[in-house]
Amino acid sequence: FDSTVFSSKNPNSFSLVPWPVISRVEGTVSPGDITPENVRRFFDSTALRRFKTEREIDMILKNTVRRFHPDRFSPNRPVVGSICDLEARRAVTEAVEVVIKTRVRLMCVVVTEAL
Repeated sequence: FDSTVFSSKNPNSFSLVPWPVISRVEGTVSPGDITPENVRRFFDSTALRRFKTEREIDMILKNTVRRFHPDRFSPNRPVVGSICDLEARRAVTEAVEVVIKTRVRLMCVVVTEAL
């Protein structure tokens, strides 16, 4: 996803985005799954912490900053602009906003705890 060049001939879709949530069904994420609680649960998950050090978890959060940067998901950029269906485009845009806001809150908690 991160290195994919999206265009009208290679459009993006909701299902191609590597959403940072744990879905009920492996590999299946719907717009309704992208909630602040599910994003928090992904980063706070026991599985993530069991296999990752605090430094690796911090890197995952930072990579999420790059992956879900608001500029990357602006309507005139290919990541969103290549989505032909307006409803799907809206779903991606709204889900990205949830991820960004939740990620910012989580990073504030990490910084506060470090102080």
